[in-house]
Amino acid sequence: MNKRKIDLHADDFGITKNSTDDIISLIKINALNSISILPNMTAFEYAQNQLIEIQKTLSEEKKIKISVHLNFMEGHCCADPQLIPDLIDSKGYFKISWGKLFIWNYIPWKNSKIKKQLKEEILAQTKKCIDSGVSNPSVLRFDSHQHTHMIPIVYKALFSAIDDLQADNCKIEYMRNTQDPIFPYLKNIKLWKTYSPTNILKCLILNYYSFFFRHKMKKLNIIPSYLFGVFFSGNMDFSRISKILPNYERLIRNKERTIELLFHPGSVKENEITEEFVKKGFVNFHLSNGRKIEFDALKKLIELN
Repeated sequence: MNKRKIDLHADDFGITKNSTDDIISLIKINALNSISILPNMTAFEYAQNQLIEIQKTLSEEKKIKISVHLNFMEGHCCADPQLIPDLIDSKGYFKISWGKLFIWNYIPWKNSKIKKQLKEEILAQTKKCIDSGVSNPSVLRFDSHQHTHMIPIVYKALFSAIDDLQADNCKIEYMRNTQDPIFPYLKNIKLWKTYSPTNILKCLILNYYSFFFRHKMKKLNIIPSYLFGVFFSGNMDFSRISKILPNYERLIRNKERTIELLFHPGSVKENEITEEFVKKGFVNFHLSNGRKIEFDALKKLIELN
């Protein structure tokens, strides 16, 4: 496994304390290159302190790359609630869904208003990461919870927010272009029966949007990477990864692109589920055994380094 070409990445850092501790333990054994931190969950402060402390122990070349994991799906807003009334409920928790954002994207009279509100929240979440010392404004990185930033209404708000950030002398180092190519999976016929129809559909939609997202990224001179993790989302097990990864490595051979292997390796405990976890479907995902499977897969991948 070519470490120069591959980022081993953990999403959802800071979703709960236990999940944070799991990810920190993987950082300590050099099983991760990068993580995404959720700015709007109650465990953020705990995660922030843990991350800052462990970064002090790492050499410059081994420091963890940190992305702002923009979150509109659950948790409490970071922006002034009065500025984003269509996104949250009376308590300030997000009430929208991927489907609603998708639909709003194609409703002209909603589009402009929602984009403005999303931009406010994007700026607030980014500012929280910068002010906390977690994110460096000279090397900002972005992705999102459930890949919502790939929906046009969201990525247009994101790029508008980036214009404001750049005006304040911030620099964007990386943005996740959620493109999980289908071809590497098709070559392994024996695995076809293990593929989730839901994840296949999700990949096709996100890959379609990634075409337009790439053109936006060019203006920032950011080279998009491939993402390996949507197709197996929720169950990135070592057995299948080890069979598919060589196909990905051939895909980027002699190219500038990297592969981001996306994991959710932090387990959430049942007693950590509070009212900020507003979607039952997400709760099932957070509590699933898939997170333990992905944690173990990352430990085994160290052997390939």
